[in-house]
Amino acid sequence: MKLSFSTIFSFKNFFYPIFRLLLGIQSSPPNLSPTQKIGQLGEDIACQFLKKNHYTLLTRNWRYLKDEIDIIAKDGEVLVFIEVKTRQENTPIPGFYSVNSHKKRSLNRICKYYLGSLRFPPQHFRFDIIEVRLCKNNKNCVNHYKNVLLFSKYFQPI
Repeated sequence: MKLSFSTIFSFKNFFYPIFRLLLGIQSSPPNLSPTQKIGQLGEDIACQFLKKNHYTLLTRNWRYLKDEIDIIAKDGEVLVFIEVKTRQENTPIPGFYSVNSHKKRSLNRICKYYLGSLRFPPQHFRFDIIEVRLCKNNKNCVNHYKNVLLFSKYFQPI
């Protein structure tokens, strides 16, 4: 098979992935594991919850290098970074406590990169955790923990 210059450098094959990368848009892999499907479902439920509570969703699954933030939204003029933790109904440890120090360092980095990528960073931003409990009777519980301590008072965007 002979590849021509126009095939290699067509918009779809060459430029589109670069634009998606620059905009932080990630397409989800076609073959998700059961754990990833549960996480995706939890994020969908969290997005519905946020829309119902008048948040403006900016992006989902924003990545930079190896770090990722589940949801970035606006609550009025406040930029909100949101980590979603999805749990089964009978899981003993709440999702809030599963965001350990290693995950917080990763989230701190990704928030710093995102803020640094903005032309006009917002005056106010915060970090929230949303825990979604999946129940068998389809009455899913959503707990929203606002303004979780993630940023030090010396935090500066890149």
